Amino acid sequence: MDIPERVSYRKVIRHNQSLSPAGRFRFLRWGGAGMGLIGMGFFLRGFWPILILEALAIAGLWLAFQEISRRDADWELLEIRGDDVHWEIWSGGARQIRRMNRIWMGVDRGSHGEIFLRHGGVSTEIGAWLSLEGRESLASDLNDLKRMVSR
Repeated sequence: MDIPERVSYRKVIRHNQSLSPAGRFRFLRWGGAGMGLIGMGFFLRGFWPILILEALAIAGLWLAFQEISRRDADWELLEIRGDDVHWEIWSGGARQIRRMNRIWMGVDRGSHGEIFLRHGGVSTEIGAWLSLEGRESLASDLNDLKRMVSR
């Protein structure tokens, strides 16, 4: 049974970013300035080791933000048009692509809420960056699309 081409689904998934790159820079700048003022107060009273500890704290925060910013360009795409399923992920500079037929695609759930697309004997985890509720919604959408195939 052919699915009309107008039946389609598209989902782009990205990491949760509670702070934008500009917001991270602003936080680092203002947090560093605030810590510097507090550290200068302690330094003027003779507690000079505090400056070393504050420099380490600011450097640690900067390194954490650098690690977070590496994931800014990561994304996952799931696109279904008619009987064609296209899954693509860009993570850490590596790109993976899988194409499959919706009629033969299986949707499986893992024991911890993971979602797997199964096709041709290969299972691919999708939606790993989503919250549990987001994965449940995605699995429900995919199962609804699978039911459309069997009609």
